[in-house]
Amino acid sequence: MKHPHLVRRFTEISPNGLPWSRPVPFPVDCNGRSLARWIRLSGSTLTYCLRSWPAGLIFLLAAWPLWAQTSSSSSLEEARRLLKLGKLAEAKSQVEAVLKQRPDSPQALDLLAQTYLLGEDTEKASQSIRQALRNHPENAQAIATYGQCLFQTGNFREAEQQFRKSLKLDPGGADAHLGMGRILLSRMKTTEALESLQQAMRYSPDLAEAYFFASEAHGNDHNLSLQVQSLEKYISLNPPIRPERLLNAKALAQFFHSFEKEPFSEISDKSRGYSLDVRPFYGLMLIETRVNGEGPFRFLIDTGATSTVISNKLLGQLKVPPLATTVTRCVGGDGKIGTQLCKLSTLEIGDLKIKNLPVSSFDNAIFAELIDGVLSTSTLADFIITLDYSDLKLNLSPRPSPSTPVPKPASPAAGLHGEFRIFGNLLLVPVSINNQ
Repeated sequence: MKHPHLVRRFTEISPNGLPWSRPVPFPVDCNGRSLARWIRLSGSTLTYCLRSWPAGLIFLLAAWPLWAQTSSSSSLEEARRLLKLGKLAEAKSQVEAVLKQRPDSPQALDLLAQTYLLGEDTEKASQSIRQALRNHPENAQAIATYGQCLFQTGNFREAEQQFRKSLKLDPGGADAHLGMGRILLSRMKTTEALESLQQAMRYSPDLAEAYFFASEAHGNDHNLSLQVQSLEKYISLNPPIRPERLLNAKALAQFFHSFEKEPFSEISDKSRGYSLDVRPFYGLMLIETRVNGEGPFRFLIDTGATSTVISNKLLGQLKVPPLATTVTRCVGGDGKIGTQLCKLSTLEIGDLKIKNLPVSSFDNAIFAELIDGVLSTSTLADFIITLDYSDLKLNLSPRPSPSTPVPKPASPAAGLHGEFRIFGNLLLVPVSINNQ
């Protein structure tokens, strides 16, 4: 046993006459880890060590760095706990206290970046995580967090590189698996996305975001039962961050239960193509529809709408009851709007007929005077969609099977093909402005 005199003295009594560590001999390694496991460094202990010169001073010199490190680790654990509770300000205070003592701590800088990300301050999150990576370029968790910052700013290609680099260093990194799942979802690679999200759940079963985005992936596959199952798991974890998302998840789970006994958004014939007439409308496209056998009604075609929406006025006219209500984000006003979730028996556009279509409502008096609803292209996602402005047509072509390659144009005259990403339901296209 190393330093038996230290072991003997520090397992007897403290100056106040009370035992202050377990009275069992224990080995002391060079880093003092065993000492730190047993000894409480209180004021009385400090006095005792100083009086017990020179053995007490030797102990203090050996134990002090580890005690400081242990104290920092405890503060970071508390910060992680506060983050899970959604107490961002308190978590940030804990982390900043650690950074005053250890300004280059990669764990503290990573937690600070995560706090900023949850507070939707991507710029400060990026600054914190880049500082961590300057001194610790191979820290897998910091690399994954940097990937999250890049993803939030739309740098999907660079984000994917960071997530893959993180997983190479640490194949069990749940945040990196989650990030890869979101990247693959943006490319509509649903099967691969689900594999990544399931890995995130495997390594971190309480990672609520993984279940939320898994529900989105199952929705892309039209797997309603697994979509609802993932939403309910997300709800059961009750994440305090982004309360609107939790509210929406509860509404969607309630809403989707009404579709469990019948086909969901069923298209009459997906094997054929459709060429549908449209009309110009201030640079946009209007199309005529019939809803529940009545109409025609004017719908605006929108490539960025999360779902097809109908005015409250038309829902009242058709006596369509709401199945759930929630709050959604929008452009204008305070950025939020209440909406009702409903089910249409049928939506007809020319020869195309869709049964049991989920829709949401909008309540805008100005829009309601101009249009009756908004047709989201996500409703037509089973087709290849062409918006032909010159011939005023909405052309729908059957999607090829996954094993069938999509033909590319032989020359620029045949059209411009470019890569895009899907973010929510928005189509994001990389562009250059002023050669930047």
